[in-house]
This record gives sequence, C-alpha cells and structure tokens, in this order.
Amino acid sequence: INTGEEKTIIVKFNPQSNGIKTLTISIPSNDPDENPYNITLQGEGYGIPTGGGGCFIATACFGDYNHPIVKILREFRDKFLVTNRIGKIFVRWYYSHSPRYAEIISNSPVLKGIVRILLIPFVIFAYLCIKSLILPLILLTLVLVIKKF
Repeated sequence: INTGEEKTIIVKFNPQSNGIKTLTISIPSNDPDENPYNITLQGEGYGIPTGGGGCFIATACFGDYNHPIVKILREFRDKFLVTNRIGKIFVRWYYSHSPRYAEIISNSPVLKGIVRILLIPFVIFAYLCIKSLILPLILLTLVLVIKKF
C-alpha cells in the first residue's frame, strides 16, 4: 500500500465451534517501528449445534447475527428443532444448503427485502412457540371457526 492509500480487507467470521476465537493478521511494513503491523481480531462463536453453522439466511437478511429476529429463530432452533429427530435432519439439511443462498441474499438489497417479508410467518410462529403461546392461539382459532358454524 502506498503512502496515503487505503485498502479494505473483509474478514468473514464463521466459527465451527462455540467459544472465543482470535485471529492475528500480520502485514509486512517498511516502517521500522511497526514491521510487521499486527492486527488482532476476536469474536465469539456461540449457539452452534452439532454440525456447525448459524442462522445464515436470516443473518444475511438482517445483517447481524445478534439481530432480535435472528435471535428468535436461533432460540426456536435450539429449543424445538434440535431436540427431535426430524428437526435435527432439517437443521443438517439447512446448514448444508443455506450458506450459498445466504451469500447471494447478502449481496442483494432487493432479495434481502423479499426474504425478510417471506420470513415473517416463520418468525411469528417461532416466537409463539418460544413464548408457549401457540397452543392458546390454536385453541382460539378453533373456537372462532366452530363458533361461525
């Protein structure tokens, strides 16, 4: 890099296990006081079930692994999906296929918007399940339907 120039380095954090992860990037420099120039990056991998991964598509849509909607979907995964055989099969399938779609979505503002809208019913369902409100909602719906007849 020449004097006065800037360069952007993009680092993707995709931990394969839980816990603190540290990476040091060493950049050679012609500055005798700072050669090499070391940059230390640190992040935390957490909430990763066996098989590795995270909420790829939701994170791509909302731009943050800690976005409240992404947290709801992760909590639903941890409390409901990975606790049974069918859910584990789905999670494994999702982790093997969704990263490539998440990459495409993250690079397209239009796709981000469309997928955010498509995720709404899933987020509502996940939230109701997490808050144990799904059974009362189903019962209320049945009462209203039966009452019409």
